[in-house]
Amino acid sequence: MADRTESAREAFRIWRRKQVQTVQDWEVLRQREVEEGLAMLEARREAERRQRAHERITKLWPLWLGLLLGTLGPAIRLGLKSFGAWCVVLVYPFVVLAGRPELQAGPITHALPTVMLYAQFPIEGLLACIILKHHVRPWGVAGQVFLFHFLGLLELVMLSGVARLIFTR
Repeated sequence: MADRTESAREAFRIWRRKQVQTVQDWEVLRQREVEEGLAMLEARREAERRQRAHERITKLWPLWLGLLLGTLGPAIRLGLKSFGAWCVVLVYPFVVLAGRPELQAGPITHALPTVMLYAQFPIEGLLACIILKHHVRPWGVAGQVFLFHFLGLLELVMLSGVARLIFTR
């Protein structure tokens, strides 16, 4: 019986040592897997963050184009003047509107046409960005910007008195 007890104790110690060693091995393995999983998750999150930042920047392409055209505004206007004044009115209706005497209300409003010369295309780019957020196709955006220009031209026609001559005949 003493042999059985001794051998049982020895067997128990061996089993316990193996169990502790096995648990420690599993714990190390689990910890390593958790760390690798967290590293992969962090890498994926970083890639998604970069992708979202890239998408945000590319969604603003109409604004970037508007800013570029806005900085080239005086050169574009000068090029259009060579074709005639009507070209400037078609491309820059809000600049012509800002120069109308009806809007000259104060001492600083004389600078309004110059401000509109630089700001018209960035404003239209911002308008296009807002429209594109509503999942409108590019042709729809171009149509709405064209409508924006058309309304400016219509306002010019109404202010110039040409409409009165047309409708009184």
